[in-house]
Amino acid sequence: MRKYGEVINRLPLFAELSEAEIEKLLNRCKAYVRNVHQGDGVVRVGSKVAGIGVLLSGSARVVKDDFWGNSTMLAHLERGDIFGEAFACSGCPATVDVYAETDSEILWLPYKELVEADAGGAINRKLVYMFARKNVFLTDRIEHLSQRTLKEKILSYLKEQAMEAGSSSFTIRFDRAGMADYLAADRSALSAMLGKLKKEGIIDFHKNSFTLLKAEQDD
Repeated sequence: MRKYGEVINRLPLFAELSEAEIEKLLNRCKAYVRNVHQGDGVVRVGSKVAGIGVLLSGSARVVKDDFWGNSTMLAHLERGDIFGEAFACSGCPATVDVYAETDSEILWLPYKELVEADAGGAINRKLVYMFARKNVFLTDRIEHLSQRTLKEKILSYLKEQAMEAGSSSFTIRFDRAGMADYLAADRSALSAMLGKLKKEGIIDFHKNSFTLLKAEQDD
């Protein structure tokens, strides 16, 4: 486990613990690392999730399919991100799929053993904090998706990113495919609308770097 010490020690979940306490906790809860290949299903809908997953390397995405098989990306996971905690804590079957986008390494923290080993309550406090943060994330996403038009969805998302960055110029974590999935939009339509907004002088962008130039005008 020492190989992944740099990532593990920086996890918000362990923020209140020393390096020695983290190592002791991992041993007590019988944490383990699994390697997964690109395209592998890490969590599948309907499965029981007994542990909290931590992405040590690589990337993954959380997706949900509707009745007709249309997929919507709910989250993009990168190094250090945590997933599966809601299902592990609640005992409810998974309602989403998690797929590895690249070859990845995942640290699994068996939930029951983790809580039993958490004598000081630090882990439980952090889990409550993380649930609250994810609730904010989902609330923001609902706000973007509730906009009437694709233009309004895009600008709602970009304004939120600008506010988080504290600047009119910022970088988003999604590529075009990821941004389209996040906003539940067709990729071609998204690219076309971004080009239109740039032509109108409302935004400027290069790859994942964006700048808000002026308020949008009513159509």
